[in-house]
Amino acid sequence: MFVHSHELDAAAKERLRRDGFLKLTNLFTPAAVEGLRALLATQLRERIDDGAQMHRHGGSSQFAGYSNNVDLRGELMEEVRGSPEFRRLCAGIDEGRWLLTQGLGFEIQPGQRGLTWHWGFRSFSFIRPEDQGYTLWIPLDDVDPAGQNGGLPVVPEHVYSGREETKLLARYCMNHEDDALVQHAAANFVGFCALRNGILERELVEHAYAPGDALLFNRFVFHRSAAFLAGPQSRRRAFVVRLLPAEARHDPALFAASQALFDKFGLHKHEDPVGLRLTDLRPGDPLGDSRFLARLY
Repeated sequence: MFVHSHELDAAAKERLRRDGFLKLTNLFTPAAVEGLRALLATQLRERIDDGAQMHRHGGSSQFAGYSNNVDLRGELMEEVRGSPEFRRLCAGIDEGRWLLTQGLGFEIQPGQRGLTWHWGFRSFSFIRPEDQGYTLWIPLDDVDPAGQNGGLPVVPEHVYSGREETKLLARYCMNHEDDALVQHAAANFVGFCALRNGILERELVEHAYAPGDALLFNRFVFHRSAAFLAGPQSRRRAFVVRLLPAEARHDPALFAASQALFDKFGLHKHEDPVGLRLTDLRPGDPLGDSRFLARLY
């Protein structure tokens, strides 16, 4: 058994709707935690053996280990995906079929900065900007905000949401050959982000975690890595999976445009985007029709 029963009551569903995130205490069993640690260690070691750069960093942020596409086909993830407990959790978020689209691994050591404030644009750029998606962040080591930290601060969506920024960035991607627009965005980028991030810092929420806990949050929730300070823990590992409703619609035009824009600015070179795999879908097709994405049920 890898997943504890964790059905969402009315209060939890309302918090998820209002804030966009929900801490899930003791979601995974000790056996699952050990299995995820082993899976992550294997994936990061393979990246190192390949001589790739992505195990050392994610974009401009620093990690001791990083893998953008952890293999989800093994026995552990098959059992998690097929467990009635995990299915009930997803059904509590939203009725209908669900997909497991991506696995990621992170390892951070004291003094490394992880990721700065961001929301889920790149990881979900192959679906329409208004379609929903979720991330399940699973720390594999203790996280204590009052101690070494190394956690994942989030900002409630009712305070500030990435929904409108998703729409704006989508339009920007589709018009990135407009030099005037690009120049205007570049001239105002730092100032805007400084103001936004200052507000996010004032409104952030942090949780303590034990191995087996998880944080569920939707694609529009702003989040960042907390500083991992010196202390008794030599590392903080985390495993991440993306969850998508099967009814979310494929948007290859947005994916291609965002890919071109990120390539233009040299961003996200470490990634192997999920959108590249969806060769069996046409524009507007539901993701659940693809044979290249893992179904939960």
